[in-house]
Amino acid sequence: MVASLHMILHYLFVLFGLTANMTSIVVILRKTPQALQEYSVLLLNLAFVELFSVLNHFLVDGRIFYSYPTLMCISAGPCRVIAGRFCASLAAMMNVVMIHSSTLVAISFWYR
Repeated sequence: MVASLHMILHYLFVLFGLTANMTSIVVILRKTPQALQEYSVLLLNLAFVELFSVLNHFLVDGRIFYSYPTLMCISAGPCRVIAGRFCASLAAMMNVVMIHSSTLVAISFWYR
């Protein structure tokens, strides 16, 4: 039951993330006023980075276990079908994307 609850919540969050980011991309591309064209490039970049992050999260579905001084991420997602190194690469990419996304949000606050 716990695994199925985890999977339901995981897929709901992924679906929400995909929907929100795809909607953001469409709105940015179609409804941005001329005065905000430069700022829209930053927002569009952020939306694509977040979309990539959500897709990585779907593929990895990582579960983190911590026991000092060790931190483990166990992949339970579809990436396991391809290879263990692929899952590890996607998990590392998720960390890079989180830092990149946080940086873009900070820059967008600074820009406006």
